[in-house]
Formats: sequence, C-alpha cells, structure tokens
Amino acid sequence: MKLLAGRNRDRQDVATLAEHLKLKEPGDAIRIYKDLFPDEEFKPQARQLLDWTFRARAREHERDTGPSRWRQGPDSSARGFGSPVDSRSE
Repeated sequence: MKLLAGRNRDRQDVATLAEHLKLKEPGDAIRIYKDLFPDEEFKPQARQLLDWTFRARAREHERDTGPSRWRQGPDSSARGFGSPVDSRSE
C-alpha cells in the first residue's frame, strides 16, 4: 500500500519493508505490487520510491562492506537502479 500511495513521506517505510521482506532489487517489489494490485497502475512516484530505497541500501552496504557490485548506469531506469559490474570488462 505504501507504493500504491507513492508518497515521499513513506520512503523510510518502503525501505523498512524491503529490508524485512529481503527484497534484492526493485523488480521484486514491483512483482509483489502487481500481484496485490493487478488493476492498479504502477505510478512513477512508486518507481522513484523504489529507486531511492535500493540506491540508499547500496550506499549503506558499500559504507559497511566496501564497493558494491552495482553501479549507476545509463540503463538504470529500465532495470532498477544499476547494473552488475563485470570486472573483466573494465
């Protein structure tokens, strides 16, 4: 319901729910949303909340453990907030 509302003030709640549900990427949350609300449009505000949530989690993880395997890329809006880094290609 937090994503359905798409309110900025729900950012921390969305982050807490994602952590509690052990969601790995925005697509996990979108699948749950579509299962629960099949007739509701997935709003751009909801996508922004998810992007914020997973970027914030990646930053926290990097702070705690070092660089993340995720990076912000040109295709970030299509697949979440980044793409896996392949160290062989860099």
